Amino acid sequence: MKQEVPIIHNVWFSPRKYGIFSWRKPSVGTLAISDKVLYFRGLEEEFSTDKISQLRHIRMPGDFSRNWIAMTYEKAVGVPRTVYFAEDARSLGLGCILGGSLNLFDALRSVHDRPFRADVVLLTPIEVEYRAVLHHLDNIQTIETPRGKLYTYGTFQGTHKNWKVAVVQSGSGIGPTTEAALLAADFFSPKIMMLVGVAGGIQKVKVGDIVVGTKGINYEFGKEVKDRFLPRVEFVQHSNRLIERAKYVYRTRNWLLRIPPRSDTSTFPKKNIDVHFGTIASGNKVLTDERSALVQRIKTQYNDVLAVEMEAAGLQVLARNHPGIHTLNVRCISDLLSDKAKSDAEGIQSIAADRAAAFVFELLLTQTKIR
Repeated sequence: MKQEVPIIHNVWFSPRKYGIFSWRKPSVGTLAISDKVLYFRGLEEEFSTDKISQLRHIRMPGDFSRNWIAMTYEKAVGVPRTVYFAEDARSLGLGCILGGSLNLFDALRSVHDRPFRADVVLLTPIEVEYRAVLHHLDNIQTIETPRGKLYTYGTFQGTHKNWKVAVVQSGSGIGPTTEAALLAADFFSPKIMMLVGVAGGIQKVKVGDIVVGTKGINYEFGKEVKDRFLPRVEFVQHSNRLIERAKYVYRTRNWLLRIPPRSDTSTFPKKNIDVHFGTIASGNKVLTDERSALVQRIKTQYNDVLAVEMEAAGLQVLARNHPGIHTLNVRCISDLLSDKAKSDAEGIQSIAADRAAAFVFELLLTQTKIR
């Protein structure tokens, strides 16, 4: 066979998803790709295909030692089939990859039957955030998915990589964010997905500051009893790799040069910007009074929360279904809750959106390739 990517030996393979109570030991085989056709020959199964319609990272129930890839391909005309591969043959101690360093996911992507792939997906809940992000992209075009979803697609030249970036105005709220994240993950198979935009400050921050979410919580998830609310804490733990890169961006301060002049005002000069790392809380409510019972409860029950918004909890489902995607939430404080209406009327949201976008693209400028 003409070799386009390395032949991968000793690949763990399972023809079906096994569960903790229906354990099926996976077999081992060899995978190769030639002329955009995937060939797999295993101990129990052999097939080839040039029609891969979906790739996603999953966890097998009861198998905590390996990450897996679910691959859906067209077994016959109009007949899809899903099979499962261990994510990276090198991590199994069973063999090697000949002729290069591509991992299994990259090998399968080379056959992926989609015209567009993105390295990065940026979710922007509202219009002002969407426009702030587009300011940094080149070669912008609009693409439509088979489901009719429209994305803005462009490139950004980093130091180590020319990033292919997809942007979507996902809408406010946890539900729309969940839907947008899952659709984008399935269509683009990105390595990075970030929320970019504005947020309300809860404590230890001022208007114009950047908050990088190390984790996200849903402050509405819990149980109401007679005289109190009992929270059930579920959180999104964001990518340590991206958090470390964000700390580097903060220390160098070069990202400030990316802020458009229109967003460096005498009232909120960029020289006074602080960058914070901590928890961002989200729920399906617009909070406009820092003295409200709900805000006081958030401060009491989640005393490490720096900011609130309406989207980050939507990444929880993404993290469960696509554990291989690195996530981050970058926000700029546009109000301190009680002054929200005044801040919005004065155009502070636009200033904050520009600053959040500037920080994110400086991160991409210096970020090395993520496999």
